[in-house]
Amino acid sequence: MGISNYNKTCDLNRPSNRALFLIELNSISSVTITSGEVSNINLDSGTSFQKIEADLDTIIRTESINTGSPAFSYKHNVEFILSKLRLEINDLHDQLEAASPCGIVAIVVDSNNQSWLVGWNYIEEYVRALALESVEIGSPENVGNFILGSISECKDIPLDETQNDYVLGRISDGYDTLPFASDLYTIFNEVDFNNRTIEPYTNAMTGVDYGASIASSPGSIVALGSYTVLEQSVDLGNNAGDDINALVGNYTPQKEIWLTSIQAFKPGFLKNAGGKIGFGMAGFNANGYTYNGSSYPVGGAEYPINPNMGWTSRGAFDNIAGEHGGYVYHHDQPSAYGSHWNFNKLLDLSGPSQASYLITIRIKMNTVSSPGNGNNDGIYEMFLGNECVYSSATMKFREYEEVEIDLYLMGIFFGGGAGQEALRDEWVALFWTKEWAPDVDHPQYGAGAVGLGNTTDIPGTDDAILTTYPPVYI
Repeated sequence: MGISNYNKTCDLNRPSNRALFLIELNSISSVTITSGEVSNINLDSGTSFQKIEADLDTIIRTESINTGSPAFSYKHNVEFILSKLRLEINDLHDQLEAASPCGIVAIVVDSNNQSWLVGWNYIEEYVRALALESVEIGSPENVGNFILGSISECKDIPLDETQNDYVLGRISDGYDTLPFASDLYTIFNEVDFNNRTIEPYTNAMTGVDYGASIASSPGSIVALGSYTVLEQSVDLGNNAGDDINALVGNYTPQKEIWLTSIQAFKPGFLKNAGGKIGFGMAGFNANGYTYNGSSYPVGGAEYPINPNMGWTSRGAFDNIAGEHGGYVYHHDQPSAYGSHWNFNKLLDLSGPSQASYLITIRIKMNTVSSPGNGNNDGIYEMFLGNECVYSSATMKFREYEEVEIDLYLMGIFFGGGAGQEALRDEWVALFWTKEWAPDVDHPQYGAGAVGLGNTTDIPGTDDAILTTYPPVYI
């Protein structure tokens, strides 16, 4: 290997590391390395990388090289500090000890949003994973200082002697820490409504916050307790409420989107009336197809399904059980009314005080074998907090590749048929929303669905926002 130019860049460098994820080596089934970068990680079913919330600026990743030509060894360390001694630190210590004989693999995310895989290399793969090297727990700082480490020993390997008059030793399986091909995820929009001016929330504001709006009647910024929020409402006797319909992904259609929001509902919300509410997305129809004079061509109330039809997904409340759930028009829908799936976990909407909820929806487009022939492998998942309350990896959202995720939908709507109008004035409040997507199959989840009932960290939900807006009663 010859020495090539290294060109300096003028990008801002942010020191330190901001996030750490750990997993037992045995939970990794494969790692794909493309051009020196991690392009995919496949995990065993039911396993995930676990986030370690270390103290700020204490996550340290080091790679030291012992130069001893022609053989080199690389020493890898991941160090972090946890402050305030408590039982959970002992638990983590025990878990890391138990995992060390087989090995531990880490993802370190630096402050430049570059992710690094430590404990796996592209020559020996899994044989030199990290292990717990030292732990110091105690006073006077009352912290736990954890160090994970590994060593890769390099060997002398000769070149083909038939091509040379003599044997040259060369470096072969010393290894660098592997960068990920992209960030863990890309944030397209993050909107915090607190500290906004109390006023109507206009289409122009929607355009600023979400990139572009289509046929929106978005609501108003109002005071709610000590916060300001976006209130979307519907009046007594109406089934036309407020809606935000905005283009996702900074105007760029996506194949996978996670949409996270913190929402609250009017105390005593009359959910049994039935309707659509909050957190949704949609995909434009293929080949210019329209139905029913729609103002924007997405999937809807049609049966049998035209293969050119797109799809929509919204939150819903059941007019029989009163359960909160999801309402989807898709290519396997059983009737013109789509499919409705409940959370199987009732939101407390009865009042008189009212909780706020962290709600996330994940949608990933199904693959398409050929034009007009979609596969049943799309992903549709809902979360309350960090708990997955509905999960399907067999969805068919589309029959054509050109159908993707185009629209973000957030609003409130009652009925759709006679007798389903709002029985009184109702509202839903948005504190904060984030729209984001993995650039590759996310190492916490792999390529498939998370699975019903699993509790895990949702990386698009920053810890800081939950500190600002913890689940509260208003």
